[in-house]
Formats: sequence, structure tokens, C-alpha cells
Amino acid sequence: MLEKMRSHSKNIIMITAGSFVLSIFLVWGMDITSKRQRHDDTIGEIFGKKIKWETYYTAMQNAYSQYMDENDGQAPDEQAVRQMRDEVWNEMVNNAIFAYGYKQRDISVSDEELAQIIVDNPPQFIQEHEAFLDENGNFDQNRYLQALQNPQMDWGFLESGYREQLLKQRLY
Repeated sequence: MLEKMRSHSKNIIMITAGSFVLSIFLVWGMDITSKRQRHDDTIGEIFGKKIKWETYYTAMQNAYSQYMDENDGQAPDEQAVRQMRDEVWNEMVNNAIFAYGYKQRDISVSDEELAQIIVDNPPQFIQEHEAFLDENGNFDQNRYLQALQNPQMDWGFLESGYREQLLKQRLY
């Protein structure tokens, strides 16, 4: 009997060692026994609002592009990237705090009100843009109104900027 066990000891040791390595890989490496949610891309939560990795990543890409535009295409160094991360995160936190304040105080801006403000009060950079100037260099309201009605132009940046400005005015 001992002779039979000795002859099969190599196989028994290999099976035992393989099982041990496999269990380490499955339990620790792949975390198959965990009860927590996997694939949750939430990187933070403020007042119950989850901040997703994708949103943060997109904001970082925008900040990176803006840095490159402002610095003649030069990539930011490590310190500038750290500063960008902090600024992007702080902006996201501030936006979440403001959104919570608007909701708590039931502050909103209607689409009609927003449209009227955009028509009546074009921002300074638009008033100075050459596409909206007449022959004498003065702002041409009709050109501006035509551009606003052009479905090929995306005015979302203007809407979001004015909406945020109006909400903050009402909050204070």
C-alpha cells in the first residue's frame, strides 16, 4: 500500500499544488467571492449624486486641450497635470453643490426665459465677433438672430453658460 502511494505521490502533489495556485488566483486575483458591485465607475458622490469616471475623464480631456491651446501646443508638465486634476475635481464638486442648492430651493430657469435672454443680451465676445459686425464695425443684431436660427450651429455652450449664470444669480 505504501508502495502504491509512493508511486502516485508525484500526481497527488501536482494536483494539490495546482488546486492551491488556482484557488489563490480565483479567490484573491479575480475576487470571485466578493459581494460588492463590480464595474462601478463612480469615483465620488456628493449629496447623493454620483460622479462617474467618464464625466471626470471628459472634463480632464477638455482641460488638457485648453492647456495645449493656450500654450502653443506644448504638453503640460507633471505639476500642471496635477493642478488640472485638482481644478477639474473642484469644479465638479462645486457644480454638484450648486445643483443641490438649486434643487433644495426649487430654483430653475425656463427655456422661454433663457431664449429671451440669449436673444436680448448676446455676450461680449459675440458682439465683437467679425461674423456679427456690419460694415462700420458695429454689432448687427439681425446677423446674430439669423445665426441663432441656423440649425447647423450648436449654441449649447451659450445656453448652458447663461442658464448657470441665471441660476447662480437667483441662488444669491
